Amino acid sequence: MIRLLRFAACALAVPFVAALLLAPSARADSHEAVAAPPPPAFELRIWQNVADPARLAYSARPVGGSWTALGTVPLPLDHLTPSRTYRLGEFSLATGPDAPSIDVFIVQSVDTPDLIYLNARLSGGSWRAFVPRRLDLSELSPSGRHRYTGITLDFGRLPLRDAIGQMLLVGFRGVALDAESSAMLSSVKPGGVILFDYDGPSGGAEDRNITDPEQLSALTAELQVDSAIPLFIAIDAEGGYVNRLRTRYGFPLVVPSAQTLGEGSPEDTAAIAAELAAELSAYGINWNLAPVVDVNIDPDSPAIGYWERSFGADPEVVTAHARAFIEGHREHGVITVLKHFPGHGSAAGDTHIGVTDVTATYQRADELEPYRRLIAEGYDAPVMTAHIVNRNLDERALPATLSRLIMTDLLRGEIGFEGLVLSDDMQMGAIVTEYGLEEAAVEAIIAGVDIILLANQSAPYDLAVVAGVRDAIARAVSGGLISAERIRESLERITELKREYGIIE
Repeated sequence: MIRLLRFAACALAVPFVAALLLAPSARADSHEAVAAPPPPAFELRIWQNVADPARLAYSARPVGGSWTALGTVPLPLDHLTPSRTYRLGEFSLATGPDAPSIDVFIVQSVDTPDLIYLNARLSGGSWRAFVPRRLDLSELSPSGRHRYTGITLDFGRLPLRDAIGQMLLVGFRGVALDAESSAMLSSVKPGGVILFDYDGPSGGAEDRNITDPEQLSALTAELQVDSAIPLFIAIDAEGGYVNRLRTRYGFPLVVPSAQTLGEGSPEDTAAIAAELAAELSAYGINWNLAPVVDVNIDPDSPAIGYWERSFGADPEVVTAHARAFIEGHREHGVITVLKHFPGHGSAAGDTHIGVTDVTATYQRADELEPYRRLIAEGYDAPVMTAHIVNRNLDERALPATLSRLIMTDLLRGEIGFEGLVLSDDMQMGAIVTEYGLEEAAVEAIIAGVDIILLANQSAPYDLAVVAGVRDAIARAVSGGLISAERIRESLERITELKREYGIIE
């Protein structure tokens, strides 16, 4: 039986974010955990009579069950909050004596009455916020007498804030989890973490994440046990100067720089990459933020060429060695990333420090060629953004990370990339000296970025920024700046990548 408790709600269209089905728990205390039944899901349908649009009718059913009418109500809702800024509707759905009921609480903004917010809970449980959306009664019934819309309340899917948490890759301080970092994992539920051997905010005075092989293995295991949703565990292991697993910490493998590898054969690169990936996997690291596919236009470039991070000045050489590097990692189930799109190799400045404009030096055909070739061949692991400015690609002089023209129109539209896009660290100077961090994170998602990287390597160290960014994105969704569909797209890409590499089932 389904019954109306107090107030019916105004018309509603709130599709929730994509399902993230978690792997069966390997964390249960019992060796033989009993599988719980799947959480229930209900469908609501809201009808508007074409001849009498001032009244709405409601029906609901368990997914796959029979529809039951809830009743009708005039518009607008007349139950105001004390502040007189919202109208309220509340009702309860129950499907039988042995089935849980669901409480639904709907809020309609007085100033923007076509914007609906929905909270729901399994009776006795915690409220969860479902994604708000503009009112859209666009479907016409076969009889032509009603317009309607619907929503599924699926309690097997992630709440909005947790879905946004999956869109964050977070750096933290500690060779083991402490209370602060453990609380962040619990409250934010980030999609992943990034590990470093050096703590930037303290200038190396504080321990970061890596001291020796045994400690690293213990940390990655602890991270996965402490996380409700299995994590991406990422590291920068390009080789040469950029490598967190150094011999002085007891890690045996020495990986040459990309520049040195580029002077040899792709076969040698593939062999070394396979050794590296095997080492990473053995220590619980499932994502290497490499290879760099920046073409070495300026060998003195302070972020790329100077540090020997490019395979070479010939885009064919870069492509061949990047392909080999990727194949070596895939052999051992370690994710890679192509970076830094749309190309950082001509930059005379360093985006770690401040704004870097490559408009006059960028060589479009050469710098995009590795991306075009590898993506055309089927590369479907992530791409990392660059914070460079290029007025020839976006005349507004936005950093590429914040530019929809670059991240969506160029990367996805022209080049045809369908995979996951990861930002470079959003706390770099090129971003934080010109934009607020939270504002920039929102703009990056609008531009087409799926995961926001927050390395927490800038002074002062403040892990609270992670929740702040998560909340800013949630506010942008509530305010209609970011659509529910946009969150769903990113969550689907994240989930698909985790499944492909066995992080979740």
